[in-house]
Amino acid sequence: MKLLVTGFEPFGGSPINPSELVVQTLAKATLPGIELETAVLPVAQTT
Repeated sequence: MKLLVTGFEPFGGSPINPSELVVQTLAKATLPGIELETAVLPVAQTT
């Protein structure tokens, strides 16, 4: 099974984004039967 997990860079002045931390943790994991791809996506904010 293939699994893609994405998170986002920090935004809005925050130094961290919890979704990025989850992705970084999962990227180190070995999951039997799972082909894991991870990505941290940039955030572009406009007003």
